[in-house]
Amino acid sequence: MTKSTMEDVARAAGVNKATVSRALKGDSRISSATREKVWNAAKELGYRLDLTASGLSGGRTGLVAIVLEKLKPWFNPLFFSGVNRVLAKAGMDFLLKMPGFNWDALSGSLTSRRVDCILFAGSGEGKIVSPAQFLQIPAVTVGFRIEGLPAVLVSEKETISRLRFIASGRPLRLASGLSPLFPFLSESIADTDADTEDVFGVFDDCAPETETIHSGCLCVLPGDPGREGFFSLEWPAFEMGVTVGRLLLKVIAGKETYPTCCMPVPLLRDPSGEKLLFEKMN
Repeated sequence: MTKSTMEDVARAAGVNKATVSRALKGDSRISSATREKVWNAAKELGYRLDLTASGLSGGRTGLVAIVLEKLKPWFNPLFFSGVNRVLAKAGMDFLLKMPGFNWDALSGSLTSRRVDCILFAGSGEGKIVSPAQFLQIPAVTVGFRIEGLPAVLVSEKETISRLRFIASGRPLRLASGLSPLFPFLSESIADTDADTEDVFGVFDDCAPETETIHSGCLCVLPGDPGREGFFSLEWPAFEMGVTVGRLLLKVIAGKETYPTCCMPVPLLRDPSGEKLLFEKMN
């Protein structure tokens, strides 16, 4: 069987060869409708862009480095599914750096691999807080912010709004473990002296004491089991991944304007497991 070429894809999609090349590389100048036509044609013909060759000629390798400060919650199949869904459509791959890597050797390692961009995922509490000081590679952060770099964060405003809504006027009381999914809650929820029966408990990385608290909200990862009588605040793994992927492509393409901070919203489920729908606040 004859191997399909870029010219074959161009003819099938009704565009020229240059447009096929740009579309498969995720060039922001190509409209989403045209990209979709090109991707579909390439898929039907079994064509795959040679990222190594195209990178050498265009100054890009089609490789993104994802650096994890810690496993939770980032090492999540839905998060990576979201990232890969966007990058793969643009003909890009990613290189994963797990916790425990040699931080001092990271710059040289990623530079030698000629990555097009770096995603730093974490809380910003460790040595990862200052990558821009020594890495001359475009970067995006997720889970924390560094001045001058675009970031993806869970929306604090929307999260608190949802918790207050289901609390129905009761004061919020937070119980948090060592690896919370929503670390900003510790600063957003003030301590309260109200009696236990008068508060709405929020439990992040810790289990409620059901002997004294019979309702509240658990902070969970997608797929985690709920608890009878409790709401669930679900970390938006897939949405975070998709948002990260889109932002990475904008940065790699050198687009002059893109959001400095994108804020996906967590999913809230009622005690029966049904999704609660909200209109996003302005």
